[in-house]
Amino acid sequence: MKILSVSTATNFLTISLNEDEKVIKQVEEKDQRNHSEHLGKASARLIRKPSDITLFDIYMAIDIDHELLHVDPKTNLNCSVGRNVQTSLVGFYEEIQNSAFEQMKKITLQDVISDLLARDTSIN
Repeated sequence: MKILSVSTATNFLTISLNEDEKVIKQVEEKDQRNHSEHLGKASARLIRKPSDITLFDIYMAIDIDHELLHVDPKTNLNCSVGRNVQTSLVGFYEEIQNSAFEQMKKITLQDVISDLLARDTSIN
């Protein structure tokens, strides 16, 4: 789902989001591959209303491994806990992730913006 128009505003986004420039470029490159009709724009802008963009949309727009939790594959197989902990945790971690994703789908960018404005009077 497209969130930002394709732009040359990587540095602005990096500063604004205090995020690694590599992550911002990944978002922009993914947008370019998926939506080439917006090429050539000189600035970053939302192409959907903040109320139509969820935290899940933003999270999925970043090209990373989308597992919130993962089981350590390097446990000691000579130990009964180490031998079984991976299998035990996988199901629990999936439940936690699914719950988190469902919650992220309920929170919009507008919710975040409104909260920021309510917390910091210097923004207004």
